Amino acid sequence: MKKKTKKIPWDLLPLIMALAVLPLVAMGRKVSVTLGKYSWFADGNFQYDFFMYAKSIVFLVLVVWMLVVLLDRVLIRGIRLKHWKLFIPLYIYGLLTILSTVFSADRDLSLKGMWQQYESVWVLLGYLVTVFYCVQVVQSVKDIRILCVAMAVGAAVQGLIGLTQFVGKDFFSSGIGKTFLTLGMDSSVQGTLRFTYEENSRSSVYMASYTPNYAGMYLVLILPLLCAITLRAKKMVSRIGGIILIAVMLVCLYGSGSRAGFLVCGFLALLAAVFMTQKDNAKKRWISVGICFLAVTGILIGYDQLSNHALSNALIKTGQKQSCELEEINMEADGVSLKYKGNSLKLIPEKTEMGQTLKAQVNEGKMQDAFWNGENQCFIFKDERFGDLTFDAYRYNNAQYLAIYDGEMTWDFYKEDSADGYVFMNQYGKIDEIKNAPAVLKGYERILSGRGYIWSRTIPLLSGTVLWGSGPDTFIMKFPQTDYVMKANTALSMYQQLPTKAHSMYLQSALQTGVFSVICLLIFFLHYMITALRNRKTETNKEKSIFRTGIFLSVMGFLIMGLTNDSNLAVSPMFWCILGMGIAMEKETFHS
Repeated sequence: MKKKTKKIPWDLLPLIMALAVLPLVAMGRKVSVTLGKYSWFADGNFQYDFFMYAKSIVFLVLVVWMLVVLLDRVLIRGIRLKHWKLFIPLYIYGLLTILSTVFSADRDLSLKGMWQQYESVWVLLGYLVTVFYCVQVVQSVKDIRILCVAMAVGAAVQGLIGLTQFVGKDFFSSGIGKTFLTLGMDSSVQGTLRFTYEENSRSSVYMASYTPNYAGMYLVLILPLLCAITLRAKKMVSRIGGIILIAVMLVCLYGSGSRAGFLVCGFLALLAAVFMTQKDNAKKRWISVGICFLAVTGILIGYDQLSNHALSNALIKTGQKQSCELEEINMEADGVSLKYKGNSLKLIPEKTEMGQTLKAQVNEGKMQDAFWNGENQCFIFKDERFGDLTFDAYRYNNAQYLAIYDGEMTWDFYKEDSADGYVFMNQYGKIDEIKNAPAVLKGYERILSGRGYIWSRTIPLLSGTVLWGSGPDTFIMKFPQTDYVMKANTALSMYQQLPTKAHSMYLQSALQTGVFSVICLLIFFLHYMITALRNRKTETNKEKSIFRTGIFLSVMGFLIMGLTNDSNLAVSPMFWCILGMGIAMEKETFHS
């Protein structure tokens, strides 16, 4: 008698690759800096981009593979498409995405993707193909099990990389890792690589996800499913392996420094306790929930202690409103005026027979003369209303220069003798304007590591993107990059960087593909969640129930993390795969 061989799930292979291999893709690319044409960005010949470009190429290859399989299923094998009406909100979302690309603020960025982002129109449409494909090919609990095991294999490799980063021996900074990152590039590039997170032990784990924030999203997404496959493992060895892998993931979550990740995981653990305890015994259910609540509280307190109160400090700062000393800067014909601590100050450099001098007019009153401080080599005023500001004024090459020093921040201005007025030099040494942007949530700009600032300047922009957005990957174009004063007030690091993303999946979509597009996404997500919650009440198959719960918690965790994190190629393809698995489980065509 011939041994029965297992059928290879060919239709599942693109999803297996998306779950196991795609998150590990990390290769570099030499890219041209195309943003030099905009006044606020530095000119340059090229930069090196790692992780995201390679992930986008691999993901798009997988999407084409899925489309080919769908054509084969329909045209050759005669398999009808299932549940296509469920995707009507996503069809509308896709149409709005295309429309946003047609009217994009920068069509090149929308078609090719933004440097270090690469969520072009093709990638966004690829997400829709992925979830649609999942619903068509995932047909049984066996398929779910295969995909979850593939995800666990990829997670195991990610975990090993994360552990090397946690102990300060980042795999990617090793000789082999650098070789892997720079495949196809000049060998001299290896010597120029600098790793941003290697010196910060609490926020050093980024795995192969580009940043610790993305690693936190990845871990929140996969932990519920790792718990599900561990619970359903039939062999003791598999269960022990699952427990070890979960422990490694929790260590990586701590090493990522993702406070939101820990809070969301705690919330998901409480939900799991509610879902998984006995339905017919309310007393035992609440006892289990209480035990889980105490355990989660203890873990969060322990995390807070180990992280030097990073969690509690962040929660305290979230409710604190802050004021700013420097409120406004304007360039004028004969000087530079500011609004500082509620006072208007006009600084006027002058050249006299004695050399360079600096005068100031406070609240349109009498002129004051600055004094030269030889010890610190700067001009100062005795007027207390100037606070800790110091200044410098000098002439060079037929131009008058003026510098304002406010703590670690330096504001540089100059006026050529033939010019009409002073101009500002930004952090890239380019001439630019300073313009306070419309804002909401004023005074809360520093909350959540500066996200308050980005959100407060993004929300007013949505009034112009109701029907369609500015175009995929064009956040950098629409964000008020010249709002230098509030950037500096938020943090020196905020001034020095260039905001390229909204740090919120929902604000990101609302701006780039339109407010209506976000509504379509929310309708689609909510429909799945409501269906899953309704169906779990009548489920009798224990294995299916556990996988349904794991997928539901993964989807919910990602959507919650999306409040403070943007969609990205490091995690989003996996999310759409898992969401598709969850939707497939809720259909009558799914087999236990």
